[in-house]
Amino acid sequence: MASLEESLVTILTGNVALAALVGTRVEPAPKAQGSDLPAISYTRVSTVTVHAHSGAVGLRRAWVQFDVWASSALSAQAVTQALHTALEHYRGTVGGVRIDAALSLNDRALYSPETNSYRRIVEYYIWSNV
Repeated sequence: MASLEESLVTILTGNVALAALVGTRVEPAPKAQGSDLPAISYTRVSTVTVHAHSGAVGLRRAWVQFDVWASSALSAQAVTQALHTALEHYRGTVGGVRIDAALSLNDRALYSPETNSYRRIVEYYIWSNV
């Protein structure tokens, strides 16, 4: 069985619109210095097991942060919109990982003067069986 992160990469790189923008540049954080833009890096912030009164229900909720990196604000916005289109309300099984829901939490834009790049931080809750 794949990890949740591997399944998310498969979903994102398999989306035609997003792949047209970033190709296969979807990697674990931190983003490699000097890598081509636009790109997406990701990290799992936390994971909780979902419980009912009778105990665990076989679901886990992961908080995943995606960082969109681009050389312009317009490019960062285009990649972010494609990421939302690919992932928002996603439901399916990828690599043995069952994803029951993917819901966006937050989306904020930043400019990095040190690297002259634009960053969008996009956070999701992902409910899955892993």
